[in-house]
Amino acid sequence: METIKKVDNYEIKRIYDDFGNEIRTLYTGSSHQSITYTNEKKFELYDKHTLLFDICANDDDDQKVLVLGGGCFSYPKYYISHYKTKTMDVVEIDKKMIDIAREFFYLDELYEKYDKFKQRLKIYCEDAFLFINKQNKKYDSIFIDLFIDKMPIKEVYEDNNLKKIQDLINNNGIIVINYIIDNNEESKTTYKTNINQLKKYFEFVNIYAIPEYKERRYGNVLIICSKNKKKYMFKTPIVELV
Repeated sequence: METIKKVDNYEIKRIYDDFGNEIRTLYTGSSHQSITYTNEKKFELYDKHTLLFDICANDDDDQKVLVLGGGCFSYPKYYISHYKTKTMDVVEIDKKMIDIAREFFYLDELYEKYDKFKQRLKIYCEDAFLFINKQNKKYDSIFIDLFIDKMPIKEVYEDNNLKKIQDLINNNGIIVINYIIDNNEESKTTYKTNINQLKKYFEFVNIYAIPEYKERRYGNVLIICSKNKKKYMFKTPIVELV
């Protein structure tokens, strides 16, 4: 693994997959925050579990998605390049992260190819919770990808923020949470507490992971919350967790 550049506490590294494709990753501490191909696949998703994120998309032409925690825009790049009529608002608090996405993770190229007038992908550089609490716009999907290193941000699960998120979602919409369960009891206990908190605000809370999760019992899971019962279709094999 080769370091390309260091920017404050961020480190951009280069690796190669089994087929020789160059992979660029952004690390903060011990965890990677974003990942991209550098060739013609630069707008595709790399990690298997990130394919689960595409549950945000549906058949509505004018679908509106809110992303809390943009990172280096791996999923927004995929979404805007694959769904030519849909729109997405992304809230990212760290301007340096946005600058890194522009320079090293092809965000500017995405705009040039798919959104020249910057009408479909709108970026808000501000605190996610300040953003939602002043927002009245309704969304079809809200995707939450907020971490400090591998730790989920506790404010997501506070009553006032969950109530506001509940208000911002359309009746048939979904809340999608990318969640990391670490291999220790504290993380697993916090996860159970947060799931119970979500169930206070959403009648249906479903948890999914790629099959490899069942072997190791830690890693990324996808939590989907909704007001109505839904059947989800995924583009990769999944297991449903209880």
